[in-house]
This record gives sequence, C-alpha cells and structure tokens, in this order.
Amino acid sequence: MNIENLFRQTYNKLKSLHLEQPHLEASWLIEKYAHVGALTRIKFPQKQIDESVMSHITKALERRARGEPLAYIFNEKEFFGRKFFVNRHVLIPRPETELLVEWAIEWAHKNLYKQPINILDLGAGSGCIGLTLLKELSFARLTALDKSSEALIVAKQNAKNLELENSCEFVHMDAALAANLLKRYDLVVANPPYISPDDINIEENVKMYEPTEALFCGEDGMQEMTAWLKAMPNVLTQRSAVCFEIGYNQGARAINLFNNLNIFSRAYLLKDYAKHDRVICGEIL
Repeated sequence: MNIENLFRQTYNKLKSLHLEQPHLEASWLIEKYAHVGALTRIKFPQKQIDESVMSHITKALERRARGEPLAYIFNEKEFFGRKFFVNRHVLIPRPETELLVEWAIEWAHKNLYKQPINILDLGAGSGCIGLTLLKELSFARLTALDKSSEALIVAKQNAKNLELENSCEFVHMDAALAANLLKRYDLVVANPPYISPDDINIEENVKMYEPTEALFCGEDGMQEMTAWLKAMPNVLTQRSAVCFEIGYNQGARAINLFNNLNIFSRAYLLKDYAKHDRVICGEIL
C-alpha cells in the first residue's frame, strides 16, 4: 500500500470514531510507525509502506477505537517541549500543568540565590514537573516522591532519558508522610489528585484508562492536598515556595488551606488560559 492510501484509510477509520482531530491523529500515527512526516507524505504520495507498518497502525487503531488515549498507545507525551515516557501507571501530562512549571522557574530565578536549590516533587508520577524544572534550572537538585512503585519506575526512566539521573533521587512514600524526609526544600511542587469522583465533566476515556488514585480524591477533591500541606512546616527552608495544581472550582478553598497553615508570607492563585483557577502558590520570604 502507498502512503497516500494508508493515510486516507487511517483518517477514515479515525473519523468514524467521531474524534475531534482525525486528520491530525492520522498524521501522528503514520509519523510514529512509518516514520513519514506530513511534508514527505504530501511530496511522495506513492511511497510504498511495509506490511509490518500497516500491522502496527491497525493495532493502534483498534486500541484507539476502544477509547485509549494516543499517549498510552505511543507510550509518549510531549510536555514543555520535551518527550516523556508514559504508561497507564501515570497521568498523561497536560498543557495546563505547564503553568505551574513556568511559575516555578520564574520564582526560583527571582528569589533563590544559593546553589544548588532543592526541589521536592510530591506525587511525581511520570516526573514531568520535577524533571522539567531540573532541565530548566541547572543549579537544582530533585527529590521525586510517589506512593506508587510503578509510577517511580516511569519517572526513573524519564530521568535516564533526559540524562538527569545524577541530579535526582526517588522516594517510595505517600506524600502525606513527607515530613519524615530528613531534608529541607526550597521549592515544593505537586499535581495532587483533586477531582471529585462524581465530577460530571471528566471524560469517560480518562476514567477508563488513567490511574484512579492519581485523579480522584474524596468527596470534594481536597483531602490529599490538605494532607500533603500538613507536612510543609517540616520540609520548607526559610526562603521557599509551594506550588500546587488545583481544580477549576477549588481556588477559594485552597487559599483558605494555605492561609490556615500560618507559614506563608502570602498565598495567591494563577489562572489558566480558560480563566479558571488552576495553580495555588504560597511563598515564605
């Protein structure tokens, strides 16, 4: 089969699934398995494709038809301009989380003068937050903590892929027990589970494929954040900051949690591109 016919066949199958971007997904599938980019595909439409490639694409389409996200099919997701290995033991990195990373980078440059700075990534998952900070802040060291041993395997693989193994350590521990760490940190970042189990806005494929324990938390989604924050007085340095991703409707409650801890000089919210509260930051200055 030539590349033009393969693309048309792949596109038609994806379109029949009523996906939002069948044309784009067809391009990604062909680039992934046939190693043919869009420009080459258009320039050489008669290029012949091996049967093995067609077999890989067929299997990927079968998984996609069941609702499995492309990130898990590819075992890969881009975050902050870098590719991260992912599987079903970790959340798929999302663009909204880049807001947290952007803030942390800017805050570190403005407020932390000693080197190296120590970063703690709670519930690290794939490691996309902490490892991105390591790449962007060359003077940093990272402790990545997660209660899932499977998630830590993924994070370690990403550290290896990004050549960051010598700048980070991995701890198998519930983030609520972070006070037991015998270390102080200048920057604590986290994307805790914050979704209520009865949230009707969560897509079915997210519920089916992404790890439940990394998504959902109690009746109002605030329990994990509350537990994790209790450890902060024991892990923060005298000049430090905490930055958590939150749900779109949790801003006021998150601010109260941070203020009630009575350790932050100030706490404030950051909005995402949809103008929803998305990140809460607390500073000790």
